[in-house]
Amino acid sequence: MKNKKAVGNIIFGIFIVLFVIIFALIIINKKSDKPIFKYSVLWVLTDSMDPTIEPKTYILVEKADVKNLKEGDIISFRTNSGIISGEMNTHKIVEVVTPGYEFVTKGDNPRAVIDKDHVFADDIMYSYVTTLPILTFFGRLFSTELGLIITISVIIIFVGVYLAVYILKSKKKEKEERIKKLVEEEIKRLEQENK
Repeated sequence: MKNKKAVGNIIFGIFIVLFVIIFALIIINKKSDKPIFKYSVLWVLTDSMDPTIEPKTYILVEKADVKNLKEGDIISFRTNSGIISGEMNTHKIVEVVTPGYEFVTKGDNPRAVIDKDHVFADDIMYSYVTTLPILTFFGRLFSTELGLIITISVIIIFVGVYLAVYILKSKKKEKEERIKKLVEEEIKRLEQENK
C-alpha cells in the first residue's frame, strides 16, 4: 500500500514539474527575441495552419537551422508588420528566395494567401516538430470559462477528498493508538494485581 502511494506521489510530482517547465518555456518564449533552448512549446491560436495544425493547439518546436530550411518546412517567426507585428507566427515555407536568408510563407488553410512580407533569417526562431495532444487538451480546457470552472471544481473536489481521507486516517490512527494505550494500561494493571 505504501509503495503504491509513493509511486502515485512520484508520478503526480513528475506531471506537475513537467507542466511547470512547459508553461515556463511558453512564458520565456513570449519574452525572448531568440530561442534559449533547443526545444520549446508554442500555442497556435488561429486557424491559418488548419488542417495541418488546428486552432488552439500546442506544438513542439525546435531551434531552426535556417541554412537548411526548404520549401514545405513549417517555421515559427516574429512578424514585422500588420496587426500581429512583433508576435510569433507559424506558417509553411512556399518559396525559398535566398537559401538560408529569405523565404516566402503561407498558411495551410485553403483560404490563406501568401504572406505579404517575406521572412528573413533574423526573424526565424523555430521549426515545427509535432503537435502536443495532451497539452492541447488541457490548454483548450483552460481557455474556456466552462473548462476553467470544471477544472477548478475537479481540483477542489480532489483536494476535499484527499483531506477527508487524510483526516479519517488520522482519526483512525489516533483511535487505534488510544485503544493500544488503554490495553497496555489494562495489562499493566492486571499484572500488578497478579503480583
